Amino acid sequence: PSRHFTVKTVKIQGIDKAYFPGQIVELKKGDTINFDQLIHKLSQVDLVFLGETHNNPDHHLIQTQVIMALQKQWVSLTLGMEAFPQKANPVIEDYLQGRISESEFLQKVKWKKIWGFDYHFYRPLILLQKNRGGQVIGLNLPHSIVKKVARHGINGLGPEDRKALPREIDLQNEDYRKYLKKTFDAHAHGKIKDFEYFFQAQCVWDETMASNIAQFLAKNPDAKMVVVAGNGHIMYGYGIPDRTIRRTKITSATLVPVSASQGMTIDKNLADYIWLVR
Repeated sequence: PSRHFTVKTVKIQGIDKAYFPGQIVELKKGDTINFDQLIHKLSQVDLVFLGETHNNPDHHLIQTQVIMALQKQWVSLTLGMEAFPQKANPVIEDYLQGRISESEFLQKVKWKKIWGFDYHFYRPLILLQKNRGGQVIGLNLPHSIVKKVARHGINGLGPEDRKALPREIDLQNEDYRKYLKKTFDAHAHGKIKDFEYFFQAQCVWDETMASNIAQFLAKNPDAKMVVVAGNGHIMYGYGIPDRTIRRTKITSATLVPVSASQGMTIDKNLADYIWLVR
């Protein structure tokens, strides 16, 4: 029997035309661009923030394509990942250098505990770097600290946990607070009852990743870097991008994969570029 598929159309705020899954859009102009044009534009900056919904294979396929293409444009590429805490970096390096097997690597970083999403979504990204001789660095805090902040606030941390946090944590972005409040109100959060603590946890998370990115780039001034992280940490620049740029004036761009739903309207400030998928 024949099957009929409805092609979902998407609107962009302030632009009177429809967009479709498969298209790449430069948001501020509303222009659709092809993949080669996207890569040319991304290759002109030093730092690319590349979003994802963690369990969406289409988003990870986009990441793989972009990293493959940028590897050809740049002399070297460093991959920064939300999925790993910074303390996992020695183990990551052991795997990249062939000193341990893939199974040993996953066991030592405790993949299922620190992240939990299917490793096969991320495996192509890491193998691209391994085969090319590029670096992969973890950017994150241990999740145990993030959970403590979400339940008891920053002031509820003990001295040792406080040492793991960056010195500067900006809690003043009211637009980010409103954005996260909508997310908080729309979902059940189990033991997380206090929105203020939830907001602090998100900011600690973002500031730590931003601080680790900025420190790496300061030590490696000629580096080119791609950061892969959840869309929520990248959209509007509220999470990691603005906090990184606050620490370093390096040039950057944001690319967010967006799963299109019929009738959705996308804010022009969501990202520099979006890639629409079904």
